Amino acid sequence: VQMARLVCREWNEAISHTMTSLKPRTLDLVAIEHGFLEAFPNVHCIDLTRCASMLSDESLSTGLFHMKHLEKLNLQGAENITDEFVHMLGSLKKLKWLSLQHCVKITDKGILSFCGHGKMKESSPPLLEYLDLSGIPLLTEISTCAVSEHLTSLKELRLGGYSRTVSVGDDMLQPLTTCQ
Repeated sequence: VQMARLVCREWNEAISHTMTSLKPRTLDLVAIEHGFLEAFPNVHCIDLTRCASMLSDESLSTGLFHMKHLEKLNLQGAENITDEFVHMLGSLKKLKWLSLQHCVKITDKGILSFCGHGKMKESSPPLLEYLDLSGIPLLTEISTCAVSEHLTSLKELRLGGYSRTVSVGDDMLQPLTTCQ
């Protein structure tokens, strides 16, 4: 039995340090709160869409911000994510791909904070190339302008489902011309 535990522990360590992508089918709150994400320090890509209903600011912030190599994060449908969590996402400097699609509690305040709006120049936002903000009804053109102004490496921006955007005019689209 001790030999089996030793082998399993070694396998566990080997797997957790070589794993680069996670797409769990389900996660329970206990696993998240007990450092499930911290067990995979070298992960580059996390897709949490299948367990989005369980996610909240508190459950994710315990491990997500220790992931120094994270480049792709899919939080589509995580309806309990708020502006406070989006603000903290700005600390993931290697993040290149982010989906917040249908994260319905996010407002302009969270997006402005994530983009680094109003911060000192030495505190730059992540070098995102892809951002999906579709299906977030509380966002307005203020967010779109902040994204286009501050996320200068952006190549693709997905929008749609804005219920509060009054109109899309030339003034709003002009900053987006820098997107590739």
